[in-house]
Amino acid sequence: MKSDIAEGHVEIISTDADAVLRMAEHLSEKHTALTGNRTLDILHIATAKHLSARKV
Repeated sequence: MKSDIAEGHVEIISTDADAVLRMAEHLSEKHTALTGNRTLDILHIATAKHLSARKV
């Protein structure tokens, strides 16, 4: 992981944890009953959406 950070493949970014958790709760309520998502999957997507991530 350290080499990935040093080489610029991974970047550490701070985020608003409360906002991510609220978004995760919303996503969970909306999708989990239908798709059976796991907690970490939901947190991953909520964090990406919060940071306005884009596909690379």
